[in-house]
Amino acid sequence: MKKTMKILALVMVAAMLCCVLASCGNTLKGTYAAEVATIRTAYNFDGDTVTIDAGALGVSTQVAEGTYEIKDDQIIFTFGDDNKYTGTFSFEKGDDYIKINGITYTLED
Repeated sequence: MKKTMKILALVMVAAMLCCVLASCGNTLKGTYAAEVATIRTAYNFDGDTVTIDAGALGVSTQVAEGTYEIKDDQIIFTFGDDNKYTGTFSFEKGDDYIKINGITYTLED
């Protein structure tokens, strides 16, 4: 009985540790979009990857696909394989929005 309790306690501690470490990751999930001067831009975040779509008049096309990283109040995008582009922008996150470089993108359903 004591051995079973020790094993159960160890399993519970390991599970709690996994939950704590998983919540430390600063990632986004979902599509955030904004429309500026009739141009709609959308960032689709999934894990550490991001896809950017842009368009107007109801027509949208994928512009770029890459990765991102959030550090403090900045977001860092990396696109491309050979001619790699990396850009750092100001970043803010709210309940249903993000701000990248001063532009507010709202979470879509």
